[in-house]
Amino acid sequence: MLSQQTYTEEYNEIVFHDPRTNKPWKDDQPIRKTVWTPALRETDIKYRNPYQTRHTFASALLSRGKNPLWVAQQMGHKDWSETFAKPQ
Repeated sequence: MLSQQTYTEEYNEIVFHDPRTNKPWKDDQPIRKTVWTPALRETDIKYRNPYQTRHTFASALLSRGKNPLWVAQQMGHKDWSETFAKPQ
């Protein structure tokens, strides 16, 4: 985390940066094209939208018996009921 901070402290809320420019990513497309899609291809994993990793994260924690309220907080939900809401 400290090594990442040297790149991001001037941007405050921006955590990840483009290692080629040392500036924040402009949007998700470069990340998708240079990191996400190649990683999935190399590991022979069917393409998933990066947003879906939120659901994988929550499911993995809940499957391991983590407190639903804590998981909801990690997800940025107001309360635990949003964590258990069924997708529409």
